[in-house]
Amino acid sequence: MEPPLFPGFDAERAEANARLAAEALADGLARMVQIAHALLRSERRIDLAGLDKLIGLLSARALDLRADHGRLLKPRLLGLLGDVHLLSIDLADEAPD
Repeated sequence: MEPPLFPGFDAERAEANARLAAEALADGLARMVQIAHALLRSERRIDLAGLDKLIGLLSARALDLRADHGRLLKPRLLGLLGDVHLLSIDLADEAPD
């Protein structure tokens, strides 16, 4: 007997993959924000174009997760929120009067 052409959809695996993808995006954004912060402290120019879209994408992916998987993402999101907040404070301090 030959295996089916389209094996059954594994919802649990798809959900786990979606959570892992959201975690990877959150981790990548956190690294990007930390690099931007380091560049700002060393008085280098930074370009944050597109950061808002990536954060919007992460938010949408987080909202699409099942509640129990979303809760697993919460610490990363809170960490990213703190990093973005600190960066915004430093950017405001650097802005010309």
